[in-house]
Amino acid sequence: MSGARDGKGSGMKKRGNWSVEELTKLRGSFGRRPLSQLVRELRRSKETILHRAQKMFGRRKKTGPWTEEELTCLREMIGCSDLETMALVLGRPASGVLEQLRAMSKEKKKGRFSEDEVLFMKTFGPSRPDWALAIAMGRDVAVLRRKAKALGLGKDKRLEEVPIPEMEPIIRLVPQPRPRMPRWSPEECQLLRERYSKVSNLVLARSLNRSVSSIVAKANELGLKKDPTRLEEMGRENAARRRDR
Repeated sequence: MSGARDGKGSGMKKRGNWSVEELTKLRGSFGRRPLSQLVRELRRSKETILHRAQKMFGRRKKTGPWTEEELTCLREMIGCSDLETMALVLGRPASGVLEQLRAMSKEKKKGRFSEDEVLFMKTFGPSRPDWALAIAMGRDVAVLRRKAKALGLGKDKRLEEVPIPEMEPIIRLVPQPRPRMPRWSPEECQLLRERYSKVSNLVLARSLNRSVSSIVAKANELGLKKDPTRLEEMGRENAARRRDR
């Protein structure tokens, strides 16, 4: 019966038919988010999710030139999925996906970051290892790290990376170091209380040598809010930056 459970307590898993909402989430997230995260959010077992994904994506067999939509999907999966999963989601043979990954790894962009690149970093940077971002964006790891620091981006504490051993001859897949999260000192907390309502999160992140996500998390923990006037200013600043790009 739809909605039935097995197990007891908070770890209960769903059984039975999938709802439209669940299928939509699976279609948009499988391969782009860690499987363990989908297990928690969908409350379905790993085996059930993999079986459903196979039924959802397994019938597609694509050939020919890659579309921009496919390339975008591939970039979003690097570092989060193995080669087999990428091939399943894209409906292409693993050999073709590997060939595309190798071609992407040889790209070396220089110069200013585009608006799309900045958005990609903000969206996927915290949850992807640096080697994966280097392949997806065609940028050197050192350049990406400097840009991440300028944007106030840190790595998620629970970052889960999935290596692609088949890429080792082309690119060195260095495991992502676990992010160090020093405790907040009383002085830092006091500074945050004094400045959070009026100062942008990026400025605070730079002054405290922390990520924007760390600033937001601590502010939420302390019950701090942005001043309404400051929120309006931030909206205008963001709109102006988009017009200038």
